[in-house]
Amino acid sequence: MPNSDEASKMRIDLDAEGFKISEADVTSIETDVDYLRPLVKDFPTAVLYITIVLNESSQQYEVRTSLVLPGRTFSTGDTAEHWQPSLEQCLRKVGRRVEHYKSSMSGDARHAHLAAGTVHDVEPSQLIDGQKVQEAHEQDDYVSFRRCLFPYEDSLRTRIGRWIERYPQVTAALGHRLQIDDIIEETFLLAFERYPKWPREVLFGDWLEHLIDPAVRLLARHPTRELETISYMRTLQETTP
Repeated sequence: MPNSDEASKMRIDLDAEGFKISEADVTSIETDVDYLRPLVKDFPTAVLYITIVLNESSQQYEVRTSLVLPGRTFSTGDTAEHWQPSLEQCLRKVGRRVEHYKSSMSGDARHAHLAAGTVHDVEPSQLIDGQKVQEAHEQDDYVSFRRCLFPYEDSLRTRIGRWIERYPQVTAALGHRLQIDDIIEETFLLAFERYPKWPREVLFGDWLEHLIDPAVRLLARHPTRELETISYMRTLQETTP
């Protein structure tokens, strides 16, 4: 579309594939999106991504929405014969999640940091193509899997910096045998290994953050063996076009 609303500071990015959206449809979508505007008005930034894809083989519409707020992303999707009801449902789901999120943060000191955009959750720097991540795992292709998840790397690096303070032996080894990049790679390797066990009701970034602890523990207990695996995988990434 893209569209912006100064009152709510929300930008809307609409992408349609396989069919053409009419001006009347765009107007209808903007009306549907009005439901979210008052919910995000207290956040410094908000970007709503809407993707609607017509699958030629099934003649079904795949609707995906992602609302990106400072420190948190709310994503959902649906598939149906008609995209309008699916989009309305997705927007309602996102709205409910934002309402619950704001309620859970009410009175919490973290809410002030959220509004300031200073919360350091594990969040991607750009939208992730979940279908490509799924396909990479199904094909046992770690290199593609890792590249798909590259937008998580910066926030993961920041989060790891805090986690390693729990393990003096890891901190002592940093700069000698271990590097922050080793822990990042170990976390992504665990994500690849355990991907089928990712609970879909949990945001992927939150689940990825939970893997930092076992990654650090594994490196602390078996650094030589794990570093050999990491070195091999890193070399594979660098040499694969």
